[in-house]
Amino acid sequence: MKVHGAIPNRFRFAALAILGFAAVTARGADHAARIDGPLHTDGRAIRDRSGREVILAGVNSSGMEWGAGEPWTDGHCEGLRDDRHLGCYAVENAPGDEEWRQIDSSGFNSIRLPIAWANLEPEPPTLRGRAVEHHWNEDYLRALDGIVEACQRHHLAVILSMHQWAWSPALRPEGKNANLTGHGNGFPAWLYRKNTNQIEARREFFKNARMVLPGYSIQEALADAWTRVASRYRGRICVVGADLLNEPYLAMEGEPKADRIPLDDLFERLGQSVHRANSELLLIVQDDPPATPITRRPALPNLVYSIHLYPKKWDARAAAKLTASVARGAKWNAPLWVGEFDMIGGGNAQETEAMLKAFRENRVGWAYWAYSRASKPLRDGARLRTDRVQVLQQGF
Repeated sequence: MKVHGAIPNRFRFAALAILGFAAVTARGADHAARIDGPLHTDGRAIRDRSGREVILAGVNSSGMEWGAGEPWTDGHCEGLRDDRHLGCYAVENAPGDEEWRQIDSSGFNSIRLPIAWANLEPEPPTLRGRAVEHHWNEDYLRALDGIVEACQRHHLAVILSMHQWAWSPALRPEGKNANLTGHGNGFPAWLYRKNTNQIEARREFFKNARMVLPGYSIQEALADAWTRVASRYRGRICVVGADLLNEPYLAMEGEPKADRIPLDDLFERLGQSVHRANSELLLIVQDDPPATPITRRPALPNLVYSIHLYPKKWDARAAAKLTASVARGAKWNAPLWVGEFDMIGGGNAQETEAMLKAFRENRVGWAYWAYSRASKPLRDGARLRTDRVQVLQQGF
């Protein structure tokens, strides 16, 4: 294959859809068509409830993936563990609408919203008799509600992404990213001691070799966290997808990858839990062959295959990765979605447009990293980088 270039009320949701979100408008060439959720897969296409094929063309909205349960308040993170700041989630996203209004008015139709198990469950589960009892962070969930409601008002579809970067706020980044920040994000801090080796932490998770409680594994615990989130947004038509685990890599960039640990069982466990809780979500999977591969098509409905694409330039090697991923999606009879990418070479408009042209001609959806709080953001402080927005509009 060649590459060419917290209110679960269904009646209220239906009313909101009639008033705004679900209204389908073609919009102009510089605006992606708005999405009429819920979505489902039909072979290699994603379709809305009227059967129209849709292409997700959006941005990542970073901030809610950082931290270990404490919100950003007045510019300080209160959470400490072993005298280390663990960061905090950016609750300032939730109350105001400017970010979501601007994303919509810039022409995007969706956001990928990174969330973190560390914030969902900052205290470990306990046993009550033989039953596992979770202690969910309702403040965090209400902050997510605020973002979802703002996206609904501004016609944006939401793909929830269970995020990790450097694995956990209890651990420091390793490899080439070691000096970027003092801690990672994603997996709960209570899982790990101060000097835990990050590769070993990843390995025990991918092998499901860690018991959180007697008879209750680490993968089961993450599946329950997904169940809590997916069920909360059941019937909320603007929440269209679950990106089951961000960058399921065995190691950070630049570190050795000695093992080969298939992700088949992991993604089927997570995806089936999400589907039971909310059957209308796209189930999005990503892998990192050869170290952490998916060796067969996951037995999941509404399956979407995802890659992240960060080439230094759009050349034959970068195009070949997209070619291989498009072919893999075709083999699985599943759509392809690029969950992260950024401006090539720090801001090369011509090469970035060439990559977007390849996405468009191959019916590949995408989400730029990131709208703000990133290395090449679309919004830098109060200033919208219209030059970057105009480049991305070439992908609509």
